Amino acid sequence: MAVDPETAYHIRQAFVDLGLRPPGATIEPPPLTREMIRRDVRAAFAELDMGQLETSKRMTPAERFRQLCAINEFLRRAVIATIHEQHPDLSERQFLEEFLRRMGIHV
Repeated sequence: MAVDPETAYHIRQAFVDLGLRPPGATIEPPPLTREMIRRDVRAAFAELDMGQLETSKRMTPAERFRQLCAINEFLRRAVIATIHEQHPDLSERQFLEEFLRRMGIHV
């Protein structure tokens, strides 16, 4: 099954974020815990107000794109940390399969 180029890019970027090593190497969890994710999400929503939405409207497309990329990276790291927390004994292959499944990519 072919994967579209945009999806392939995000998959490759997620693997880079993981610091993937050759097959057989272990994947170390990123320094991100479920509690850190909860805290950051709560803080983000607590700070969100109409003024920030107005500020976002005044951002250039490039600034909005950079902001979206940062959010995307955070969410990928959150998925990675959650998998590591819920399934600490997965092999590298099992981990990657679970990651792709959670990202909505069925291989």
